[in-house]
Amino acid sequence: MRVLIEGWDSGEPVRALLDAPDASQVRAAERVTLQFDDVASTSGSGNDAGGGETEAPTPLRLLLAQQPHLLARSPPLLSSVVWDCGLALAEWLVEREAPPRRRRGGGGAATAAAAAAAAGADAEEEQDGTNSTVVELGAGAGAPGLAAAASGLAKAVLLTDVAEALRGLRANVTRNRLGGKVAVAELDWSRNSSSSELDVPSSSSSSSSSPPGLLFFGPGSQPPDLILSADVCYPPPPNSNTTGEDATAAAEASAAAWAEAAASLCGPRTRVLVAFEARPGGVPAPEVLRDFLLREARGRFDRVERLDASGMAFAGAANLELYELAECKK
Repeated sequence: MRVLIEGWDSGEPVRALLDAPDASQVRAAERVTLQFDDVASTSGSGNDAGGGETEAPTPLRLLLAQQPHLLARSPPLLSSVVWDCGLALAEWLVEREAPPRRRRGGGGAATAAAAAAAAGADAEEEQDGTNSTVVELGAGAGAPGLAAAASGLAKAVLLTDVAEALRGLRANVTRNRLGGKVAVAELDWSRNSSSSELDVPSSSSSSSSSPPGLLFFGPGSQPPDLILSADVCYPPPPNSNTTGEDATAAAEASAAAWAEAAASLCGPRTRVLVAFEARPGGVPAPEVLRDFLLREARGRFDRVERLDASGMAFAGAANLELYELAECKK
Protein backbone atom coordinates (compact mmCIF):
# COMPACT_ATOMS: atom_id res chain seq x y z
CA MET A 1 0.00 0.00 0.00
CA ARG A 2 1.03 3.56 -0.73
CA VAL A 3 -0.66 6.77 0.41
CA LEU A 4 -1.13 9.82 -1.81
CA ILE A 5 -1.60 13.07 0.08
CA GLU A 6 -2.85 16.31 -1.48
CA GLY A 7 -3.51 19.74 -0.04
CA TRP A 8 -2.12 23.23 0.36
CA ASP A 9 0.72 24.78 2.34
CA SER A 10 1.18 28.57 2.44
CA GLY A 11 -0.87 28.93 -0.72
CA GLU A 12 1.14 26.33 -2.63
CA PRO A 13 -0.25 22.95 -3.71
CA VAL A 14 1.21 19.91 -1.97
CA ARG A 15 1.21 16.42 -3.47
CA ALA A 16 3.30 13.51 -2.21
CA LEU A 17 3.25 9.71 -2.42
CA LEU A 18 4.17 8.00 0.86
CA ASP A 19 5.60 4.48 1.14
CA ALA A 20 5.74 4.57 4.96
CA PRO A 21 3.90 6.35 7.80
CA ASP A 22 4.36 10.11 8.04
CA ALA A 23 1.75 11.28 10.51
CA SER A 24 2.40 15.01 10.20
CA GLN A 25 2.04 15.01 6.41
CA VAL A 26 -1.07 12.84 6.43
CA ARG A 27 -2.80 14.91 9.12
CA ALA A 28 -2.10 18.15 7.23
CA ALA A 29 -3.55 16.89 3.94
CA GLU A 30 -7.02 17.73 2.66
CA ARG A 31 -7.25 14.57 0.56
CA VAL A 32 -5.73 11.17 1.29
CA THR A 33 -5.82 8.29 -1.20
CA LEU A 34 -4.92 4.74 -0.21
CA GLN A 35 -3.45 2.98 -3.24
CA PHE A 36 -3.31 -0.79 -3.65
CA ASP A 37 -1.77 -1.17 -7.09
CA ASP A 38 -1.82 -4.98 -7.08
CA VAL A 39 -5.35 -5.34 -5.70
CA ALA A 40 -8.48 -4.98 -7.82
CA SER A 41 -11.50 -3.02 -6.68
CA THR A 42 -14.75 -4.97 -6.32
CA SER A 43 -16.72 -2.25 -8.13
CA GLY A 44 -16.57 -1.14 -11.72
CA SER A 45 -14.01 -3.73 -12.86
CA GLY A 46 -13.97 -6.81 -14.99
CA ASN A 47 -16.40 -5.59 -17.65
CA ASP A 48 -16.55 -7.32 -21.00
CA ALA A 49 -14.50 -5.23 -23.44
CA GLY A 50 -15.88 -7.05 -26.47
CA GLY A 51 -14.32 -9.71 -28.63
CA GLY A 52 -14.38 -12.23 -25.77
CA GLU A 53 -11.86 -10.27 -23.75
CA THR A 54 -12.25 -8.86 -20.25
CA GLU A 55 -10.91 -5.48 -19.23
CA ALA A 56 -8.08 -5.46 -16.73
CA PRO A 57 -9.45 -4.94 -13.21
CA THR A 58 -9.33 -1.45 -11.76
CA PRO A 59 -6.71 -1.06 -9.00
CA LEU A 60 -8.19 -0.47 -5.58
CA ARG A 61 -8.22 3.15 -4.45
CA LEU A 62 -9.81 4.61 -1.31
CA LEU A 63 -10.40 8.36 -1.38
CA LEU A 64 -10.69 10.15 1.96
CA ALA A 65 -11.44 13.84 2.44
CA GLN A 66 -10.14 15.47 5.62
CA GLN A 67 -10.65 18.66 7.61
CA PRO A 68 -7.27 19.17 9.32
CA HIS A 69 -8.23 22.66 10.55
CA LEU A 70 -10.62 21.02 13.02
CA LEU A 71 -7.62 19.61 14.91
CA ALA A 72 -6.67 23.13 15.96
CA ARG A 73 -9.90 23.90 17.76
CA SER A 74 -10.46 23.18 21.46
CA PRO A 75 -11.38 20.44 21.97
CA PRO A 76 -10.08 19.07 18.65
CA LEU A 77 -12.24 16.89 16.40
CA LEU A 78 -9.88 13.92 16.17
CA SER A 79 -12.16 12.12 13.71
CA SER A 80 -11.60 14.84 11.08
CA VAL A 81 -8.44 13.14 9.76
CA VAL A 82 -7.11 9.62 9.25
CA TRP A 83 -4.45 8.48 11.74
CA ASP A 84 -1.63 5.98 11.30
CA CYS A 85 -3.61 3.26 13.08
CA GLY A 86 -6.40 3.63 10.54
CA LEU A 87 -3.96 3.30 7.65
CA ALA A 88 -2.32 0.27 9.27
CA LEU A 89 -5.61 -1.52 9.88
CA ALA A 90 -6.84 -0.76 6.35
CA GLU A 91 -3.62 -2.18 4.91
CA TRP A 92 -3.94 -5.32 7.05
CA LEU A 93 -7.54 -5.91 5.97
CA VAL A 94 -6.82 -5.58 2.26
CA GLU A 95 -3.54 -7.48 2.18
CA ARG A 96 -4.06 -10.14 4.88
CA GLU A 97 -7.81 -10.58 5.41
CA ALA A 98 -9.57 -9.92 2.09
CA PRO A 99 -10.22 -12.76 -0.39
CA PRO A 100 -7.81 -13.10 -3.34
CA ARG A 101 -8.68 -10.56 -6.02
CA ARG A 102 -7.83 -10.37 -9.71
CA ARG A 103 -4.37 -9.06 -10.41
CA ARG A 104 -3.69 -6.35 -12.92
CA GLY A 105 -1.81 -6.87 -16.15
CA GLY A 106 -2.08 -9.15 -19.15
CA GLY A 107 -5.08 -9.46 -21.40
CA GLY A 108 -7.17 -11.80 -23.50
CA ALA A 109 -7.37 -15.36 -22.24
CA ALA A 110 -5.02 -14.75 -19.32
CA THR A 111 -7.10 -11.89 -18.00
CA ALA A 112 -10.34 -13.76 -18.61
CA ALA A 113 -9.01 -16.76 -16.70
CA ALA A 114 -8.03 -14.49 -13.83
CA ALA A 115 -11.51 -12.99 -13.85
CA ALA A 116 -13.09 -16.44 -13.72
CA ALA A 117 -10.86 -17.44 -10.83
CA ALA A 118 -11.82 -14.29 -8.97
CA ALA A 119 -15.51 -14.96 -9.60
CA GLY A 120 -15.08 -18.44 -8.13
CA ALA A 121 -13.37 -16.98 -5.07
CA ASP A 122 -16.20 -14.48 -4.69
CA ALA A 123 -18.80 -17.24 -4.89
CA GLU A 124 -16.97 -19.30 -2.27
CA GLU A 125 -16.63 -16.25 -0.03
CA GLU A 126 -20.35 -15.53 -0.34
CA GLN A 127 -21.22 -19.15 0.42
CA ASP A 128 -19.27 -19.52 3.66
CA GLY A 129 -20.09 -15.93 4.77
CA THR A 130 -16.81 -15.47 6.64
CA ASN A 131 -16.42 -11.86 7.81
CA SER A 132 -19.37 -10.86 5.65
CA THR A 133 -20.69 -8.26 8.12
CA VAL A 134 -18.40 -5.70 9.71
CA VAL A 135 -18.80 -2.93 12.29
CA GLU A 136 -16.20 -0.22 12.86
CA LEU A 137 -16.20 1.55 16.23
CA GLY A 138 -14.75 5.07 16.28
CA ALA A 139 -14.46 5.06 12.50
CA GLY A 140 -13.17 8.62 12.09
CA ALA A 141 -12.54 9.05 8.36
CA GLY A 142 -13.58 5.42 7.82
CA ALA A 143 -10.42 3.98 6.26
CA PRO A 144 -10.58 0.42 7.74
CA GLY A 145 -14.32 -0.07 7.24
CA LEU A 146 -14.24 1.30 3.70
CA ALA A 147 -11.25 -0.94 2.94
CA ALA A 148 -13.23 -3.97 4.15
CA ALA A 149 -16.10 -3.07 1.82
CA ALA A 150 -14.04 -2.13 -1.24
CA SER A 151 -11.73 -5.15 -1.08
CA GLY A 152 -14.50 -7.74 -0.99
CA LEU A 153 -13.86 -8.73 2.62
CA ALA A 154 -17.34 -7.56 3.67
CA LYS A 155 -20.72 -7.54 1.99
CA ALA A 156 -22.07 -5.10 4.60
CA VAL A 157 -20.25 -2.55 6.79
CA LEU A 158 -21.54 -0.27 9.53
CA LEU A 159 -19.32 2.73 10.37
CA THR A 160 -19.97 4.28 13.79
CA ASP A 161 -18.64 7.34 15.58
CA VAL A 162 -19.75 10.43 17.49
CA ALA A 163 -22.39 12.68 15.90
CA GLU A 164 -19.88 15.29 14.71
CA ALA A 165 -18.02 12.71 12.64
CA LEU A 166 -21.00 11.33 10.74
CA ARG A 167 -21.20 13.95 8.00
CA GLY A 168 -17.60 13.34 6.97
CA LEU A 169 -18.08 9.58 7.14
CA ARG A 170 -21.13 9.69 4.90
CA ALA A 171 -19.26 11.89 2.43
CA ASN A 172 -16.41 9.37 2.23
CA VAL A 173 -18.87 6.51 1.70
CA THR A 174 -20.40 8.43 -1.21
CA ARG A 175 -17.01 9.48 -2.55
CA ASN A 176 -16.00 5.81 -2.85
CA ARG A 177 -19.38 4.73 -4.29
CA LEU A 178 -19.91 2.25 -1.49
CA GLY A 179 -23.44 3.25 -0.47
CA GLY A 180 -24.72 -0.17 -1.47
CA LYS A 181 -22.49 -1.85 1.12
CA VAL A 182 -21.83 0.72 3.83
CA ALA A 183 -24.08 2.54 6.31
CA VAL A 184 -23.24 5.08 9.02
CA ALA A 185 -24.65 5.31 12.56
CA GLU A 186 -23.94 7.24 15.74
CA LEU A 187 -22.32 5.49 18.68
CA ASP A 188 -20.37 7.34 21.39
CA TRP A 189 -19.00 4.66 23.70
CA SER A 190 -17.96 7.29 26.26
CA ARG A 191 -21.68 7.89 26.88
CA ASN A 192 -23.22 4.53 26.07
CA SER A 193 -21.81 1.17 25.19
CA SER A 194 -24.85 -0.83 24.17
CA SER A 195 -25.70 -1.94 20.66
CA SER A 196 -29.28 -0.99 21.49
CA GLU A 197 -28.21 2.66 21.24
CA LEU A 198 -27.27 2.29 17.57
CA ASP A 199 -29.53 3.94 15.01
CA VAL A 200 -29.27 1.38 12.21
CA PRO A 201 -31.60 -0.05 9.55
CA SER A 202 -33.95 -2.68 10.95
CA SER A 203 -35.46 -5.66 9.20
CA SER A 204 -38.64 -3.67 8.73
CA SER A 205 -36.84 -0.75 7.08
CA SER A 206 -37.85 -0.07 3.50
CA SER A 207 -35.27 2.65 2.88
CA SER A 208 -33.60 2.13 -0.49
CA SER A 209 -30.46 3.76 0.91
CA SER A 210 -29.96 1.01 3.50
CA PRO A 211 -27.41 -1.62 2.39
CA PRO A 212 -29.25 -4.96 2.20
CA GLY A 213 -26.78 -6.79 4.45
CA LEU A 214 -27.03 -4.36 7.34
CA LEU A 215 -29.88 -6.14 9.05
CA PHE A 216 -27.82 -7.62 11.85
CA PHE A 217 -29.16 -5.59 14.76
CA GLY A 218 -32.43 -5.93 16.57
CA PRO A 219 -34.60 -8.93 17.56
CA GLY A 220 -33.56 -12.15 15.89
CA SER A 221 -30.59 -10.58 14.09
CA GLN A 222 -27.09 -12.00 13.89
CA PRO A 223 -24.00 -10.29 15.39
CA PRO A 224 -21.29 -9.03 13.04
CA ASP A 225 -18.50 -11.33 11.97
CA LEU A 226 -15.83 -8.70 12.46
CA ILE A 227 -15.45 -5.55 14.59
CA LEU A 228 -12.77 -2.98 13.73
CA SER A 229 -11.24 -0.26 15.88
CA ALA A 230 -8.23 1.95 15.22
CA ASP A 231 -6.58 4.22 17.79
CA VAL A 232 -9.15 3.85 20.57
CA CYS A 233 -6.71 4.34 23.45
CA TYR A 234 -4.45 7.39 23.17
CA PRO A 235 -3.08 10.34 25.20
CA PRO A 236 -5.31 13.43 25.03
CA PRO A 237 -3.92 16.11 22.66
CA PRO A 238 -2.51 19.30 24.23
CA ASN A 239 -5.55 21.42 23.28
CA SER A 240 -8.04 19.00 24.86
CA ASN A 241 -7.74 20.67 28.30
CA THR A 242 -7.19 17.25 29.89
CA THR A 243 -3.81 16.69 31.55
CA GLY A 244 -2.02 14.74 34.27
CA GLU A 245 -4.14 12.48 36.47
CA ASP A 246 -7.29 13.57 34.65
CA ALA A 247 -5.80 12.40 31.35
CA THR A 248 -4.88 9.02 32.84
CA ALA A 249 -8.34 8.54 34.34
CA ALA A 250 -10.01 9.59 31.08
CA ALA A 251 -7.89 7.15 29.03
CA GLU A 252 -8.61 4.29 31.44
CA ALA A 253 -12.35 4.98 31.38
CA SER A 254 -12.34 5.24 27.58
CA ALA A 255 -10.58 1.88 27.20
CA ALA A 256 -13.14 0.22 29.48
CA ALA A 257 -16.08 1.81 27.66
CA TRP A 258 -14.69 0.80 24.27
CA ALA A 259 -14.15 -2.81 25.37
CA GLU A 260 -17.69 -2.97 26.75
CA ALA A 261 -19.11 -1.56 23.51
CA ALA A 262 -17.18 -4.11 21.44
CA ALA A 263 -18.24 -6.98 23.69
CA SER A 264 -21.89 -5.91 23.56
CA LEU A 265 -21.86 -6.36 19.77
CA CYS A 266 -20.10 -9.74 19.77
CA GLY A 267 -21.48 -13.16 19.09
CA PRO A 268 -19.70 -16.47 19.73
CA ARG A 269 -17.75 -16.26 16.44
CA THR A 270 -17.13 -12.50 16.25
CA ARG A 271 -13.53 -11.36 15.96
CA VAL A 272 -12.27 -7.90 16.92
CA LEU A 273 -9.26 -6.27 15.24
CA VAL A 274 -7.83 -3.26 17.05
CA ALA A 275 -4.85 -1.06 16.15
CA PHE A 276 -2.78 0.71 18.81
CA GLU A 277 -0.08 3.36 18.40
CA ALA A 278 2.66 3.73 21.00
CA ARG A 279 3.21 7.50 21.08
CA PRO A 280 6.40 8.41 22.98
CA GLY A 281 6.28 11.38 25.31
CA GLY A 282 2.53 11.34 25.82
CA VAL A 283 0.64 11.36 29.11
CA PRO A 284 -0.31 8.67 29.94
CA ALA A 285 2.80 6.89 28.66
CA PRO A 286 2.32 4.35 25.84
CA GLU A 287 2.99 1.37 28.12
CA VAL A 288 0.24 2.59 30.47
CA LEU A 289 -2.22 3.00 27.61
CA ARG A 290 -1.34 -0.42 26.23
CA ASP A 291 -1.94 -1.92 29.68
CA PHE A 292 -5.37 -0.25 29.88
CA LEU A 293 -6.33 -1.58 26.44
CA LEU A 294 -5.12 -5.14 26.94
CA ARG A 295 -6.43 -5.42 30.51
CA GLU A 296 -9.92 -4.44 29.40
CA ALA A 297 -9.71 -6.70 26.37
CA ARG A 298 -8.59 -9.72 28.41
CA GLY A 299 -11.36 -9.08 30.89
CA ARG A 300 -13.94 -9.61 28.13
CA PHE A 301 -12.27 -11.97 25.62
CA ASP A 302 -10.61 -15.32 26.19
CA ARG A 303 -8.25 -14.88 23.26
CA VAL A 304 -6.17 -11.71 22.84
CA GLU A 305 -3.23 -12.03 20.43
CA ARG A 306 -0.87 -9.60 18.74
CA LEU A 307 -0.79 -9.98 14.96
CA ASP A 308 2.47 -10.23 13.02
CA ALA A 309 2.51 -7.37 10.50
CA SER A 310 6.22 -7.50 9.78
CA GLY A 311 7.09 -6.56 6.22
CA MET A 312 4.02 -4.39 5.72
CA ALA A 313 4.60 -0.75 4.76
CA PHE A 314 2.31 0.83 7.36
CA ALA A 315 1.02 -1.93 9.65
CA GLY A 316 4.60 -3.11 10.16
CA ALA A 317 5.84 0.21 11.57
CA ALA A 318 7.65 -0.17 14.91
CA ASN A 319 5.23 2.04 16.84
CA LEU A 320 2.04 0.41 15.52
CA GLU A 321 0.52 -2.74 17.02
CA LEU A 322 -2.40 -4.84 15.78
CA TYR A 323 -4.35 -7.17 18.07
CA GLU A 324 -7.00 -9.79 17.46
CA LEU A 325 -9.66 -10.42 20.13
CA ALA A 326 -11.95 -13.43 20.00
CA GLU A 327 -14.09 -15.75 22.11
CA CYS A 328 -16.09 -13.09 23.96
CA LYS A 329 -16.84 -14.13 27.54
CA LYS A 330 -20.45 -12.91 27.68
